[in-house]
Amino acid sequence: MEVQAALILFERSLAKYGLRYTTILCDGNCRTYLALSEAGVYGYIKIVKEDCINHVEKRMGTNLRTLKSKSGGAESLGRKGRLTGELITKLSRYYGWALKSHKGNVEETQKAVMATYHHVTSNDAVSDHSLCPTGPDSWCRQNAAVAKGEPTPKHRYNLPPHV
Repeated sequence: MEVQAALILFERSLAKYGLRYTTILCDGNCRTYLALSEAGVYGYIKIVKEDCINHVEKRMGTNLRTLKSKSGGAESLGRKGRLTGELITKLSRYYGWALKSHKGNVEETQKAVMATYHHVTSNDAVSDHSLCPTGPDSWCRQNAAVAKGEPTPKHRYNLPPHV
């Protein structure tokens, strides 16, 4: 149904409204995009596929929850101090924030995603907040405390490296 509706909308846009839709926002399902590309609705003019960041963020959380439920034994991800539901939600939000706030800049996006990883795997003995944003308004409590000249707070999460 969605595919047929998109084909109708795209095919009549030029004749009826004198415009071309050059970008399609997708939710991760590429059937509509593939159908539009194969149909060659606008001839040689390509249609660009963009992924909805909210859906990408949601998929990150779903994949982490699935990974947690499938893990077991000594290397389990779901025990206390490991990958909790609260932490999965937080990681998904940070991931979405990294994508939204650095749109179009791949290097900065990668840096922001890796900052999240280093942040949550840091502990009081081995701390790595070098990629986290600095300044008193930083989401990283450690870097915010340093910028304010306050003592650094204890780490809340301590994910083992295998997580």
